[in-house]
Amino acid sequence: MKISLLSAGLAVLLAAGLLQAQESRSKGEVSDPMRKCDNRDKQPDIPASGLIFYSTSWGNNPQEGQYRREMERLLRIEIQNVRDAINDIEKKHKEYTELFPDYKWYHEIVLEDDPGSWRNGIFQNSRKVIAFHFTETGMDCVVLDLYAKSIYDENNWTRKVLRLYYPHIQSIEMQTVRHNYQLGGTLDRAEPRIQIEALRKMNSHMREAVYTIDMRIAAYYNYRDKVNGWQTGM
Repeated sequence: MKISLLSAGLAVLLAAGLLQAQESRSKGEVSDPMRKCDNRDKQPDIPASGLIFYSTSWGNNPQEGQYRREMERLLRIEIQNVRDAINDIEKKHKEYTELFPDYKWYHEIVLEDDPGSWRNGIFQNSRKVIAFHFTETGMDCVVLDLYAKSIYDENNWTRKVLRLYYPHIQSIEMQTVRHNYQLGGTLDRAEPRIQIEALRKMNSHMREAVYTIDMRIAAYYNYRDKVNGWQTGM
């Protein structure tokens, strides 16, 4: 009898917790403190040239001028691609919040939810989420959050969070947390080749988000039309 009462109590608490979590997400609230953007004041100023370089940007191997010019050219392209993706998200967000006003200030989208697959010799599950913070003027911050955990070793897990404080695209904040250590930093301190790869991935994930928002809008109108068609089908 005690076991039954305990099980029932745990079930009630679990249901209440899930309901509260769903209610929080439905209201467009930040569901995880690591998806907040609290360090905008630490972002470096954007120089007149539009690109941030330091004396350590090119590593300890002197690079030829032609190579540096090519890296700068590619960086400008990728920064502009990210900027264009953000502009598209802002436009789509206005349309989306006309249907779902609760998401006016904050919007999370699950890009990947993998229950189990082999990666780098480890069988693990993973979840990738992109989150958008908005202000009255538009995009404020983009958060890309990846969590991966070994299925057979619960102590082997990694969480990587990238925070883009718009319009500071090149200096994305990086936070990596593992079971035994933490790493921080900003993308502008990385070698230009790494910056280009990261910006391409960020652009790709934001394009996925635009597609997802499009599908949700289409699903809303499709459902509405079916309901209205049934109502008038006499």
